Amino acid sequence: MNIIEQRAASSLQFARSSDGVEIAFKVAGTGRPLACLHGFSESHEGWEEAGYVEPLMAAGYQVILIDSRGHGQSDKPHQPDAYSGSLRIADLVAVLDRLGHGKALLLGHSMGGTLALAAAAHIPERVEAVIAIGAHPFSEDLEPLRHVLRAGLQDWMAHLERQAGTMSQSTRRRIADNDPAALSACAARNRADFSAQVSASGIPLLAIVGSEDERKSRVLDMTGMPNASVEVAGGLNHCTSFAQAGTILPIILNFLEGMEA
Repeated sequence: MNIIEQRAASSLQFARSSDGVEIAFKVAGTGRPLACLHGFSESHEGWEEAGYVEPLMAAGYQVILIDSRGHGQSDKPHQPDAYSGSLRIADLVAVLDRLGHGKALLLGHSMGGTLALAAAAHIPERVEAVIAIGAHPFSEDLEPLRHVLRAGLQDWMAHLERQAGTMSQSTRRRIADNDPAALSACAARNRADFSAQVSASGIPLLAIVGSEDERKSRVLDMTGMPNASVEVAGGLNHCTSFAQAGTILPIILNFLEGMEA
């Protein structure tokens, strides 16, 4: 089966998390499992549109595209307590269990990168390695995000476009289709510091950050971790460091190939 046929054969599946929330996911290709975790207000479709899926499949990975709770086709609870770190980690475990995978490589952008790092900290037995784009394990105040969200999805989309440039119609549709109450609940909690657990996990980590990303200084703080390496992508910001797959994929594949050597 070639790559095009594999993609056509893939369809949306669901896994039930520990609190009953249904998590949507899609599987493409065969090989070592690699779970892709998207950023805030995106969905699994973003990985496909940006061009990550086919090269990862061609490199021998089974790509698992997951819609985070509150996003895409997954359930969208409106209670902030439904978006705790432990429940988001349980969502990942539910998908891996549904597929029969004991461990997986994790690739995440922004919110998804934070989740991948949290998984390394709290369920290291299920994580083979983490690649986090524009994410770190240190504390973070999400009030600036909440401030933009209070103005509505159109203001949030304008905020994204100031970094990403003009977005495609499909990306605009994904953002506009979000449930505002679910997004607000998702962003209701500030992020706690779990860097000590990440450092102690021993899980191989690659942190990628754009040179123009406002999180760069925090990501660079990960260079002090014995299990982490950091790559700075010149000229890219928080959004473009995901969108420019042609620049980011070689960094990812080089790291994965190094693990196999």
